[in-house]
Amino acid sequence: MHGYLMLGTAIVINVIVGFLGGTTWYGYIARIADQGLVQASLSMPVWEILFLFVIYPTCLGMAIHGLRERG
Repeated sequence: MHGYLMLGTAIVINVIVGFLGGTTWYGYIARIADQGLVQASLSMPVWEILFLFVIYPTCLGMAIHGLRERG
């Protein structure tokens, strides 16, 4: 059950971020493949880096935590 919730949450977040024009993990990995890790990271706005490394994992963790709290 936890896996499905995490997958569903990830899909919803990726759709919203894609709609807003942000970079998802898929786009970031594609950039790394094209430009290399350093150049791909330096070419991204700070808010996208914060999203990928702080906000996105926090949202997934909160979704799982919420499910565990419900029992």
